Amino acid sequence: MFEIIDNDSERVYVLKCDNMASDLRLLEKSTDEFIKSDNRNLVIDMTGQNIICSLLLAAMIRIKRELLVEGRSLIISNCNSHVYRCMEMAGLETFFSFSNQTFDIHPH
Repeated sequence: MFEIIDNDSERVYVLKCDNMASDLRLLEKSTDEFIKSDNRNLVIDMTGQNIICSLLLAAMIRIKRELLVEGRSLIISNCNSHVYRCMEMAGLETFFSFSNQTFDIHPH
């Protein structure tokens, strides 16, 4: 599952579990609607991800390409070293932009 955090410059999708395959259609539908109806950038916060599957990687590539067409960015946040290494082995470390910024899931 995932949670959405909105701020002025971006929408953040906080991934909540390692098994994103079951929620992938929902994630893609939500990001697709966001890309079509908004002009902000998109962040995928991977704090809850200890592993990454090829399906999620493929979805992230599609999301990034859709955003690029619109002149916007996808930022991968809080990616652990194992997940980053998987992206690196797939040759995606220069394709994606990375950040270690933490987003408040429950703003006050």
